Amino acid sequence: MISRSNDMIIEEKVIGKILLFPYEIQEALDLGLKPEHFSDFKLGELFKEMTSVYLENAKIDISTLSWDYEELLNFIEDNEITSIELSVKKIIENYRNRILEKEIQKILLSGGKSEEKIKKILKTVEKVEEISFSKNRTYSPSEIVGEFMEKLG
Repeated sequence: MISRSNDMIIEEKVIGKILLFPYEIQEALDLGLKPEHFSDFKLGELFKEMTSVYLENAKIDISTLSWDYEELLNFIEDNEITSIELSVKKIIENYRNRILEKEIQKILLSGGKSEEKIKKILKTVEKVEEISFSKNRTYSPSEIVGEFMEKLG
């Protein structure tokens, strides 16, 4: 039997909650959840597909996903998440911690003086803290037009 990490268990439960209550994906997206936040690449790809289907059709139908139907049902079974918000925040927090740990490890193993390493670590901490839980903000019509015009060049 394959051992699953706590991160993966939470991720599976979020996927299951969204499959059970598809409207919950909007809350996950509003909080800033992205496929790369998942520790398990396959779960991130599933979330990416679910997001794509949702944004295209304004709903998620389990039968339209390219995943094995039985595997999707396993995510739904025994799903005891009561708050998608807390679980999504935990996934993003775990992602931040994985990134921070990886970057600090690289800095510590690199050459250079201790003072330089400390500065790099502090910059890394600041950068990782920018990965936040972001409720989608409301844009004014002028901001939307301005962004649209900017993209048109």
